[in-house]
Amino acid sequence: MNVLIEPIYELQILLVEDDLGDCLLMSKFLGESHIKNNITVARDGQQALNLLKRTNGFENTPRPDLIFLDLHLPHVTGHELLRIIRNDPQLASIPVIILSSSDSIKDISSAYKSRVDLYLTKPRNLEQYASVVRYVETAWLEKLADYRGQ
Repeated sequence: MNVLIEPIYELQILLVEDDLGDCLLMSKFLGESHIKNNITVARDGQQALNLLKRTNGFENTPRPDLIFLDLHLPHVTGHELLRIIRNDPQLASIPVIILSSSDSIKDISSAYKSRVDLYLTKPRNLEQYASVVRYVETAWLEKLADYRGQ
């Protein structure tokens, strides 16, 4: 008897973060998610732009289903990158969650004016970090996985 098994979709997550500690924490907590995911890390805004545009050695990079974006990045800032994403018809539909240490009203307002999907302030301890990732898992990853057919 032949049984057709559909492959489980693996969500593609782009983490744009220059702080190694935050990269490791996000990778750890997302890796513990019950939603299958693959994380690609860009350590600066220009590298993220190359990944998203699939240029300069990133031609075979999968299109992300979700982007976590820090604001204070070298080369191309998070604000600039968000504006580029939202003004590019090929990228504009990708959900973007800003995860920044800034709780400045100016940064938050600017991000929402640029059509960010969600703005979160980076947690200050491991328990809060785990809580934030669980929230994102429930509010975003599960819905994206359902949409993508997982």
